[in-house]
Amino acid sequence: MFFLWSSLKTEPQTTAPRRTLSDVTVDWVCEGCGHRFRASGRIEPRTCDACGATCYIALRYVCPVHGEFEALVEFERPVGPDGQIDQRARERLRRWRHAGSDWVDYDGNVRCPVDGCLEQTIRPRRLWGDDKDRQDGK
Repeated sequence: MFFLWSSLKTEPQTTAPRRTLSDVTVDWVCEGCGHRFRASGRIEPRTCDACGATCYIALRYVCPVHGEFEALVEFERPVGPDGQIDQRARERLRRWRHAGSDWVDYDGNVRCPVDGCLEQTIRPRRLWGDDKDRQDGK
């Protein structure tokens, strides 16, 4: 009887917690003095301890034609169907830029700084630490 009961008993389904940007240590770069440091990620830019200027997250990308490069990025929280920020959703890439250039809205690709080639660029290491090598958090 116990065998029958235990074989029919279903365990509750559990899902692993999703990592958020604040769970990940990232590289930060100061736009004022170039100071570099590692700290937990967050949506808002940080203030440089050395000069007080704005610091942004710096991610490394690889262009298949021109090699590795760095881009400064900003993240955002997704908005749900009701127009409210979805606090449960993972942050996604909002915009990016190369040092000294203008911000570009993220359209699924970060362009190479050499000539803006349209080759798909990929990051050499995963930001989220899961099985998806994605910047957008989807």
